Amino acid sequence: MPAAVPGADPRGKPARYTFIVVVAIVLTAIGILTSLGALVTSLLSKQMMSSPFMPTPPPGAPPEMTRALENMQQKMQELAMPWLTGSLAAVQLGACIWGLFGALALQKRKAKNTFGPSMLMLGVVELASMIAGLYIQIRTASVLEELVDSLKLAPMPPGSPDITHMMRTIMQISMMMGIAIALGWGTLKIIFFFYARHYASKPEMRAYVSCA
Repeated sequence: MPAAVPGADPRGKPARYTFIVVVAIVLTAIGILTSLGALVTSLLSKQMMSSPFMPTPPPGAPPEMTRALENMQQKMQELAMPWLTGSLAAVQLGACIWGLFGALALQKRKAKNTFGPSMLMLGVVELASMIAGLYIQIRTASVLEELVDSLKLAPMPPGSPDITHMMRTIMQISMMMGIAIALGWGTLKIIFFFYARHYASKPEMRAYVSCA
């Protein structure tokens, strides 16, 4: 009697099959929404970096503060890099759409040559997006620290509280939290996408899909 093909038994699905499909659908759907938002943001970056979106000096502010804010606005426009963020968002959008169709096809046991490659591409795109986002976030934090240092040198009215130390502390905490969240969430997605690619190539998965 010929040996049974692992996973070809129609009585049950391979282990973690439903989990992989559901998580892939959820992540790709979220990725479509976030990449659309990033694409729109990159297209409107110049408008968002101009007044009234950027902070303006309060009435009666010393000239040093005004120059510092203008310098910060100019550097923030340079750091926005809409060509990079927009390109990554467009690639991520395409990869997420491909991955969503691949996950839906896998759910119907028809994704023989779609799901695995789409998950591999999503993992690579997510890694590139995470690196670019961290780079922009770290550079932005350095620009904000320069702003705080320039405000420290600006003359303030007598009796005014020293807010530069508090601003620096808040920015450092915000930067660390942002980096930790971006690294954690991005790493989890990358691990899942590469694992899903490996899962799709397992013999029991190939046998289960081929039996549909």
